Amino acid sequence: MTQALLEGHDLDVYRGERLVLSKISLNFNKGEKVAVIGRNGAGKTTLLMALAGITKYEGNLFYQSKPCHHGEHRQ
Repeated sequence: MTQALLEGHDLDVYRGERLVLSKISLNFNKGEKVAVIGRNGAGKTTLLMALAGITKYEGNLFYQSKPCHHGEHRQ
């Protein structure tokens, strides 16, 4: 069984004070190619910014099974 490289559960992602994405779950395995597609303004860039630790989120995010802490306390 492949262990997830990046895994997220019930992510709420914010752009400023505005909730942009609600209850997102994701699972990326090592070696996978992933595309983020959607309409303009759908939250693609905001999601990537949250995964990079630039934008705050609420929920559970793990990198190689270890918790990421940069999104724990949204301000």
